[in-house]
Amino acid sequence: MESFDADGGEVSCLFNIPYDDGSRNWAWQKITSPSCLVNWTWMDDGNYPVEVTVIDEERDEQKATMLVSIGNRHPQIGIMSARNEAKVEHPITLYAFANDSDSEEVWPGVVDVHWPDALCKEGYYTRVCTTTAPTEGWHTFTAVATDDDYETTAATFDIRFTNIAPHSASIALQKNNQFIQSDEQQIWQLDEDESIVVKGQALDSIDDLEGLTHTWWPDGQQPSLMYSFSGRTSTFPMQWDTAGLHTIRLEVSDSDGEASLVEERWINIRNVPPVIEPLVSLLPIAEGQSITIEGNSTDTQSDIESLVKCWDIDPGIDSDDLGGADDDCDIKGDILEYAWNRSGTHTIIYHVTDDDGAQSSEVLVIEVLNMPPIVRLKNIDCIAYRDCVLSAEQTIDSLNDLEGLTIVWDLDITVDSNGDGIKDNDADLVGSTVIHRFLKAGTVRVKAMAWDENPERPGQSTMVVEVAPPERTTIEEFGAALIGDEANPLAQIGLLLLTLILLALITRRKKANPDDEAWQQGGLEGEDLSEQVFEKQSLVDEAQSRRPKAPPSNQMFTTTFDVPQETTLSEPEEDTEPIATSVEPVIESEGLPLPEGGLPEGWTQEQWSHYGHQYTEAQSSHP
Repeated sequence: MESFDADGGEVSCLFNIPYDDGSRNWAWQKITSPSCLVNWTWMDDGNYPVEVTVIDEERDEQKATMLVSIGNRHPQIGIMSARNEAKVEHPITLYAFANDSDSEEVWPGVVDVHWPDALCKEGYYTRVCTTTAPTEGWHTFTAVATDDDYETTAATFDIRFTNIAPHSASIALQKNNQFIQSDEQQIWQLDEDESIVVKGQALDSIDDLEGLTHTWWPDGQQPSLMYSFSGRTSTFPMQWDTAGLHTIRLEVSDSDGEASLVEERWINIRNVPPVIEPLVSLLPIAEGQSITIEGNSTDTQSDIESLVKCWDIDPGIDSDDLGGADDDCDIKGDILEYAWNRSGTHTIIYHVTDDDGAQSSEVLVIEVLNMPPIVRLKNIDCIAYRDCVLSAEQTIDSLNDLEGLTIVWDLDITVDSNGDGIKDNDADLVGSTVIHRFLKAGTVRVKAMAWDENPERPGQSTMVVEVAPPERTTIEEFGAALIGDEANPLAQIGLLLLTLILLALITRRKKANPDDEAWQQGGLEGEDLSEQVFEKQSLVDEAQSRRPKAPPSNQMFTTTFDVPQETTLSEPEEDTEPIATSVEPVIESEGLPLPEGGLPEGWTQEQWSHYGHQYTEAQSSHP
């Protein structure tokens, strides 16, 4: 602004300058300048009316207003960093330096800095920004400075991010789309052959995620088992068929060959014991009756082929000396075909063991009823006075009872030999095979009775023995008609009469005169024809030859013969018990008077009682 006085002379000026004092109201500053010049700086932009008063030498005044327009200055900003290269996802720190020369505040003034394209750890408005990049390559970071007049200035900084290896590999197990939680030791608990889904993933730069390679070793007990998958994640079904601890490992690598650390987790596989269906109860069975019982069991698929299925027939005995008494493997398999030969209550156990030693069992009680022996006899033919073999060897019973069978024989069911009033229960002989001599010809009904440990239920059967007459000579037949069980009373009476007649004739002959010539004559009337017979020399010689030269054998007077009682045909080497075979005693003759000289030499009193009359006849027939 130029001022002057038209009258000539010097002029001076008074400046009244407005400014912003920070109170949102203007303040005025008056400045006198003789030269009408003044320097003033406004700290804020805007339009300021400056009042100027010009005064000359005559003190004349002239006022004028000058409008001063002040423009705003942009802030200044710069970015610095300690390095211009970093790995992807690794942090890097950027520093922003900014100021505003026309700020109302002291240096560096009021300047706000923000980072529009960076995720700063410190926040959005900050002069220090710690950030990173998710992908490989060059990345530009921008900082914007804003002053108090909302004027902005931007600055940029370029950083190169390099490849990183995959990291943070993780393994998870899922079942029915639900994650399976591990225990406090970070171990998963699964059952044998339980099917699950294994899931794995790892972190990497975004541009590498889809090209990751997942390498799996799902079972540490099978080093050769390995799976490989590509992609952001990998999943596959898995099950373990052996009990115990198993390891599962995962390694993830990217397209640049960088690999993550191997992630390893533990899985404990619990063995599943076999499952047995309950055994079907059975009705009581008979001794020796064979039964068939089927056991049904199952297990996990991997254990079915290795299951050991057994039947313990007698849980009270440890037959294999392994484990306990109730885990013996007497019969292998699901099917039991067995027969008990002894009555009573029998317990059997069906047990199944898998390859890990886990065992399940079912118990079944069998009631076995005692059955009486079945006696089998066969009709036979025998001859009187000869050994007759009676056999019950074909008797049927359980194997355990056969050896202990008691077999008794009633040799004639029509005779009550023990006097108990019952004819067909006599125990005349004992044994499975016995020998007996029948003394009479005819048909005899013989009964065999057998019992095992239960004598109240014996088995019995009857056989017919056809006893043929004994094979004898004429003399033996004649003797049998006179003595023994087959003696004929008529023959005995006839023998007695003949004996009396002979005695009478002998007595009469002794009383007759020895000089009587009647013995020398033949064919005279009145002579006894019996005496005439003895006059023939041939008859005399024949009678003389019949004269006993020695006493009869003592065996003729034995009333009891010792014969074997029982003979087992099938086992001839074993000793048999003797049995007594009764023979009817010989009927003794009436007592005869002893000769004048006493008993003949070599004779006993018993011999003389039986055969003395024959000796007397022989002596009297030859004077």
